[in-house]
Amino acid sequence: MEAVGHNLRSNSEAIAQRARRGFSLVEAAIVLAVVGGVIGAIWVAASAVSEKMRVDRLVSDSIFIITESSRILGKQIEGVWTSMGGGQRRNITQAMYEAGAIPKTYILKQSSTFGIASFSNNYTVTSPDGTEKIVTIGTYPITGYPTDRVWLSLWFFADQKLCNQLVSAISSRFRVQNAGGGASLVLIQTNNGTGVTDYRTFPVPPNPQPCAAGDRTGVTKAGVWFVFNP
Repeated sequence: MEAVGHNLRSNSEAIAQRARRGFSLVEAAIVLAVVGGVIGAIWVAASAVSEKMRVDRLVSDSIFIITESSRILGKQIEGVWTSMGGGQRRNITQAMYEAGAIPKTYILKQSSTFGIASFSNNYTVTSPDGTEKIVTIGTYPITGYPTDRVWLSLWFFADQKLCNQLVSAISSRFRVQNAGGGASLVLIQTNNGTGVTDYRTFPVPPNPQPCAAGDRTGVTKAGVWFVFNP
């Protein structure tokens, strides 16, 4: 009987040990799932914060570039434009960079990533996050303004998501930033892949998304054109 009782106890203990081991594995799996969920949530939140900071920085830089370019050019903008041969798009990126109107954290370079001959030269600046910009002056027919008005423009080449974010953010923040005077935003033109869309009412709503995945002129990134009255 003692042997039988011992065997029963041994079997019970073995079963209990197996149950404890199984429960521990279940507990470990639950803990890992919870920890994984928390880490995932933190990663998503951190990514969203990082993306917002990126957009905010690009918008702030854009306000600085346009404000300083407008101040530097002043009433000489038509003379500068004429000296460059006139036309719709005269690239002044290099001149504005050297004059201090573009943050020195940007990289000035001659780029072959866009094929727009009317820019007059292929200088661009690239922000620390890799977004390419061009500053131009030139005439462009906009309803309600003289046809010979010389505009100050800022071009972006960015991925489609960032392009859409910039259109919404700049059309909102720049208008507020310059409510008391200075350069004013008059037109945003985006490329939808087969043609262009003009926006004259600001801010531009985020939906429908105004930017296409690529530009018609051979640029692989979306192109957007912000036109300002200096």
